[in-house]
Amino acid sequence: MGGGWSITLTTKKNAETNHLVEEMRLTVKRKPLIRPCGLKKNRRQALAFLLFRLNVKIDISASKVVSEIDMCEITFKELAAKYIGHLQISGRSNNNISKLQKMIENQFNPLLGEKIVNNMTYLDDMVPFIKFFMSTNGNHGRPRAQPTINRYGDYVNAIFNFGITTGLTNVNPMHGRRKSKEKPREIQLTIEDVKRIMDNAEEHIKWAMEVCFNLGTRPGESELLALKWEDIDFEQGTARIYATKTRSYRTSLSTQVCLKR
Repeated sequence: MGGGWSITLTTKKNAETNHLVEEMRLTVKRKPLIRPCGLKKNRRQALAFLLFRLNVKIDISASKVVSEIDMCEITFKELAAKYIGHLQISGRSNNNISKLQKMIENQFNPLLGEKIVNNMTYLDDMVPFIKFFMSTNGNHGRPRAQPTINRYGDYVNAIFNFGITTGLTNVNPMHGRRKSKEKPREIQLTIEDVKRIMDNAEEHIKWAMEVCFNLGTRPGESELLALKWEDIDFEQGTARIYATKTRSYRTSLSTQVCLKR
């Protein structure tokens, strides 16, 4: 092999396990000018680089070292699975993790799953990825909104950043992306509409709406249904509301009319 490399690859049988074992002897005359990651078609050069960096000059099982090189060839599907595992021990709610996992399986993996992350680029892989969601309809048969497409990009970007941080990859193909500007949401529900809903709603729905309006909570189990009596300070006229996304409390003022009820 040129460039100062001298590699001898031999195969022999292990006397104890009776398995065939590959061994490689390496001689390096000068510092190589190559990197191990991304050399999919020439693993011997990649292996030579790795052994040189480790100052290994003896026989070594090639299978063990190649497994290290394979980490540079991790696919998007494999990286995303490791990212989900990271979230599971990072305090994220099971509901949020489950939603992201389904999104990865149904939306991202069909397009990116089998691609090697270190071989991906913004122009060749991520631009077509984003264009696909811009040109196709969502699950409800309607074109996807720009905020939805932006969030897809944010999720994929977080997965790539996780790969770099943990040393599993060395590139972020989303680098260079700019979010498209999101149009402000149009409020279609008027005060008159709310009054009509209140007039015709069941008592427990009316009460829930009043609490939401007075305390500024999000409807649903994340904030409204998570309120407890110990969160209410009747003397100060305040309520402590836990935000699941930021994992922090905020204090909200309430009217005396609502507190009396």
